[in-house]
Amino acid sequence: MKKCLFALFAIICGLFLVASCSDDDNVKGTTTFYGKVVVNPSTVKQNENVTFSIGEGGFSSENVSVGISSSTTINGKDVIKSVSYFIDGTKVAESSDKANKYSVSYNVENISIGNHVVTAKCSSNFKNYTIEEHIMQGGLIVEP
Repeated sequence: MKKCLFALFAIICGLFLVASCSDDDNVKGTTTFYGKVVVNPSTVKQNENVTFSIGEGGFSSENVSVGISSSTTINGKDVIKSVSYFIDGTKVAESSDKANKYSVSYNVENISIGNHVVTAKCSSNFKNYTIEEHIMQGGLIVEP
């Protein structure tokens, strides 16, 4: 009986140690994200859909065209949790679809007629992991 209790205790302690080692709060570091906001189509009318994504451009580097400049995963988890898109500073959409360059569709409603600036911001999967962003803004024109 004592051997069984000891074995059970050892298993529980082992599981606790494994869970403690995978704590995302302990992951620290910095990476750089390069790209530009792509708005397609860039000219729309009210209640039409546009697609936001991150594209190449604006930065000269032999090793980086779009995306993260260093390791993209830590312990099998992507560094970038999602990319949020903003029209004139107001968050309107978010994507975690890394395979499609963080692409997301957005229905243009309640956006005034005229020219607008579309920006993007990355969020990390890790609490103490900093993402230095170099994302060029895009443009959106809403016509009557």
